[in-house]
Amino acid sequence: ALTWDDTRKISSYITPNEQTISGFAARVLAAAGGRERISLSRKIFQAMRLSDSLGTYGIAYVEDPESPFSRALGKTEIVDTGRFPRMTLYNRTGDCDDTTALVGSLLESVGIRTAILTTPGHIFLAFDSGEPVENVQYLSNENLEVVSRGGRAWIPVETTILSQGFMAAWASASSLVRKHAPAGSFEFIPLSEMRDAYPALPLPPSSIT
Repeated sequence: ALTWDDTRKISSYITPNEQTISGFAARVLAAAGGRERISLSRKIFQAMRLSDSLGTYGIAYVEDPESPFSRALGKTEIVDTGRFPRMTLYNRTGDCDDTTALVGSLLESVGIRTAILTTPGHIFLAFDSGEPVENVQYLSNENLEVVSRGGRAWIPVETTILSQGFMAAWASASSLVRKHAPAGSFEFIPLSEMRDAYPALPLPPSSIT
């Protein structure tokens, strides 16, 4: 459990080296077989595969009834139950912080850098597309936003609607970015900047297959 006075705490729940997570990601990408001819960067293709695999697998959004993230963000008096990604996979349910930690763990496990995004009462993520910021114009349109940070193009993903597919998750996250970034009610924190303060919590070997 944790309090959400510091968004960076979610870094401890992002566990890309945990065997259940790394094994799931490896099997998903191996199933692609490398046969597709793609014009997108490989990182975008891999992120699409991993996100869609969770929708196919049946990950569903279920808000924590006792301490929903929408009330807990920024509060020290509300204790939230955090679930490790392997348990979210096992249960096939989670709230926005659970699914964000899960997707972030899967992407990081295959070398795709991630960042945590928050808007008032909500948390989601973005990943480094592997494309330079000069290519933002080719990735974005009236429905899809790309966040420019550190000379790279980052794609936002809404992790609570994975059952609708990657493109829907990108479009939904884009609407949040478009609404809140200009108003300043928006956080963008790369995982790499959280790790010194909040490293991944060590977990014992899992019996989950």
